[in-house]
Amino acid sequence: MKHVIPLLFCLCSLSTWACTSVIVSGERTAFGRPMLYKHRDTKALLNEVNYFEGEHYRYIGLTNSTGTRRSVWAGTNETGFSIMNTASYNLKDDTISEDLMGLEGQVMAEALGQCASVDEFETFLINHAKPLYVETNFGVIDAQGGAAYFEVNNEHYIRYNVADAPGHYMVVTNYSQAGREADRKGVERKQTADAIMQDLAAAYPNQLPIDHTWFINNLSRSYRHELLGTAANFCPESGIAVDQDFIPRRLTSAVVVIEGVRPSENPLHTVMWTEIGYPACGVMVPLMVGETNILPHSVQHGEKTSAFCQMAMKIKNEYVFPWTISSGQQYFRIDAVQKGTDGRPSLKTCAQQAEKNIDALFSPLFNDWVQGKISDQDFYQRYQEQSATYYSLYLAAFKDYR
Repeated sequence: MKHVIPLLFCLCSLSTWACTSVIVSGERTAFGRPMLYKHRDTKALLNEVNYFEGEHYRYIGLTNSTGTRRSVWAGTNETGFSIMNTASYNLKDDTISEDLMGLEGQVMAEALGQCASVDEFETFLINHAKPLYVETNFGVIDAQGGAAYFEVNNEHYIRYNVADAPGHYMVVTNYSQAGREADRKGVERKQTADAIMQDLAAAYPNQLPIDHTWFINNLSRSYRHELLGTAANFCPESGIAVDQDFIPRRLTSAVVVIEGVRPSENPLHTVMWTEIGYPACGVMVPLMVGETNILPHSVQHGEKTSAFCQMAMKIKNEYVFPWTISSGQQYFRIDAVQKGTDGRPSLKTCAQQAEKNIDALFSPLFNDWVQGKISDQDFYQRYQEQSATYYSLYLAAFKDYR
């Protein structure tokens, strides 16, 4: 059964698993490009990005570092089709065992290899073998201006076009609008995220001046808590806070912001900005789909996980979540994140400095490519050369925490 419904603005979170996602239609962004944001929370904390040759299209995707690494949790392909998901907990309406569920990552990998548009993804869902073994909200954008969420369970889906939503943006976390209201999770964090987005929309009623930097700094690195009345830069005198209902949390494993293209642009200009690890301990790097694998080695699989993930986990465990016994995992050193400790700069300051340095390299090169000043071959060669330095820039910015 198919439905296309204008969606009222909504956002929620889950107290244990709480991925947060946003899609903004190109009609509302300052540069006319759609944007897709996913803040990933999961027990699978070792993450990396890999390159794949799909059934029809090449693609890159965020994956777990363990297992087969064939399930993708956010990604984009050579046509500009991009996808992510958030788990839903109020949409399942059958008796299929929970042990068989959880194939969302596999479905997204299949879609990236086969689909070139939002409409093709809908056809993909219709024709896919059932049951799907999923209970989820899929978010997708494409290079033709398409942007939509699909609430999907084992047999059915409902489509919500972002262009129909108030403000031409949608925010979704871990419940489905059409699901059971009694089973919704994360109402407290919904209040916070609503306030952040509403403040932005009120300040900029026409076009939203957002990019990857805005998303990670204003959502993934924000400690605003609307229920408690705390601000984004909240830090108690003790320097210790309870890890409860903030957007960033101990189970945050990655942040992905995909900047799409205008309908007239080359789909290969799509950029998948990716931060691996706890947001205050890692940095966003620009990743691209090329004719071959042009991903920097530092985001791909290393000895156990990606180099970026390994270092971000080390910093997080030593300085942000150092307590592991009793109820220690429920508390964190917010002062290290917000202010810095023992003469060190704040972790957020380190991350933002590294991102500034990376952007200073990437943006001029990318702009020259988009404007036709350099060829595709020249861009890819120079991108590979400069992206090999991103990890060094990351380490340099966090030198006081290594």
